[in-house]
Amino acid sequence: MRAMVPDENRSKLDELKPDPDRLRGGIVAAGQIVGWAHVRGAQWAKTESGLAQFAAARELNDVLAAAARATRRARHDFDLFRQAYQDGKFKVHEP
Repeated sequence: MRAMVPDENRSKLDELKPDPDRLRGGIVAAGQIVGWAHVRGAQWAKTESGLAQFAAARELNDVLAAAARATRRARHDFDLFRQAYQDGKFKVHEP
């Protein structure tokens, strides 16, 4: 997929940063586009049934559960970092 998208056609998310809902929507849309691109590619490679079997398998739920746990952990770690930074626990060195 990366080889099909030229560098100059990449989207910038800077304008979405101030609005978390729009940013989240943009990320969801990008994920859907990539997912459908893979499904279309699998049709050409005659592996669509393999993808369908994987998507319906119990293992996919395990992958999604692991992703959800990783997301919660990353959010927790970020919140700890942010609080420590706000409490002044990091030394900032000016250049």
